Amino acid sequence: MADTGQINRAQYLLAAAVVLAITVAAFIIGPFVGGPHAVALIFLLGVVVLGSLVGRGPTLMAAAMSALLWDFFILPPVYAFRVSHFEDGLLLGMYFAVALIMGQLTTRIRAQQEAERLREGAGHGAVFVDPRINRSGRP
Repeated sequence: MADTGQINRAQYLLAAAVVLAITVAAFIIGPFVGGPHAVALIFLLGVVVLGSLVGRGPTLMAAAMSALLWDFFILPPVYAFRVSHFEDGLLLGMYFAVALIMGQLTTRIRAQQEAERLREGAGHGAVFVDPRINRSGRP
């Protein structure tokens, strides 16, 4: 069985790789899909998908990375952490908040599903552990 630290590290690496891949793709196709505001939705989709695949920490890291990379590589002025229009600053702040919330909610749903699956598995195991229970109360 894999070490928990290795699994956690792998999740962070996966999250970083996905965000970097989206950044490269967005940098190339950004002008063709409607500019920086449309690209922000692609980043947001990536964070939500990651929330269903990795834990809470990697999802939060992906949200922060995607907001910063979107600002630096996609949002004009490119290659600067500077927001030149109020609307862009508002979008950046809202994007970051929505990415955090969506990532958290997706991670929470996944954790609840896992807990339910474990509860169901534990309930079935209890029925089969004691065969006397299956005999309708007969000893």
